[in-house]
Amino acid sequence: MTHWMGGVSARTLLSGASTDGRFSIVEHRLRPRELAAPMHMNQREDEYSMVTDGKIGFVLGDDVVTGKTGDLVLKPRAQWHTFFNNGDTEARLLEIISPSGFENYFDELAGFFPADAPPDLEWHG
Repeated sequence: MTHWMGGVSARTLLSGASTDGRFSIVEHRLRPRELAAPMHMNQREDEYSMVTDGKIGFVLGDDVVTGKTGDLVLKPRAQWHTFFNNGDTEARLLEIISPSGFENYFDELAGFFPADAPPDLEWHG
């Protein structure tokens, strides 16, 4: 199932349940001029982003790089990072997350973004 959270989607293609927790794969689509997430740092996961369509900008610590179709970009644990689509067309990437577990975050986050309605940012848990 594809979850849209504003202008960014997440679809788990391979969960940790299928890999004995070693890794997961999530596909992200980014609409034009869309920031995927605020700057953040993962403490337990390394993320490998394979750009499959378009160009995607990555902030990796103090560096900004552009990944284009076919490029693989490492976002290591304990490093501040984010990514964004600065172009005029949709872009896509496959996110390989190791170890797995973080793919579940997108299922939880999707609950705050009901279809055809503004985000519901109130905690209901």
